[in-house]
Amino acid sequence: MNKKVIRLTESDLHKIVKESVNKIINEIGDTEKGQDALGQVYGRAIRRAQNLGDKGAVPRKLRNVARDAKDKAYSQAPNHDIYADSPFDKGISTGYEKAEKKSSVRRAVKESINRVLKEGHNEDYMEAKQIIDGMDFEDVKKLPYMDDRFSFGALNGSEGEGLIDLNFKGILVTVRSVAKVTNNFEKYDEGGQFLGVEG
Repeated sequence: MNKKVIRLTESDLHKIVKESVNKIINEIGDTEKGQDALGQVYGRAIRRAQNLGDKGAVPRKLRNVARDAKDKAYSQAPNHDIYADSPFDKGISTGYEKAEKKSSVRRAVKESINRVLKEGHNEDYMEAKQIIDGMDFEDVKKLPYMDDRFSFGALNGSEGEGLIDLNFKGILVTVRSVAKVTNNFEKYDEGGQFLGVEG
């Protein structure tokens, strides 16, 4: 059996997907379930846009999605009442609730991650402080060569006369010539992204 090979560009694939989605959307608004689904899309998009604020590309895109869902529901309105207690109206309420739950979960996850990161960074800071405090400044400069947990925060670690920046695990500490770690430290994630200053 011979198989026919069809070659598609990315543009062709986008066009096929768009046409398929539009066909489904055109059919969906013609039923009560479809009206409910369009209402949920509208409700989720509006609530998410409100949560993000008025400015920016993402809220604008979400408002466009909401408008498109509403327009589709209205275009199917001759067959369905879309006002109070209609499937579309009920769908909006469901969409609002789903967006709020998702937003609450995201907020809780973000807070948990930040708390864990902060706790981990504080432990790293205390460990670095224990190692460095009281050391001779010249020995501190040698740490990146002797202990692979340390590296220079700047090209050679120098931040001016009598100061040196050292990376230790997920933090960057500044050491003064008196070999005392400063109270502030910078936090970084595993990919090296700056997370802020603590202390």
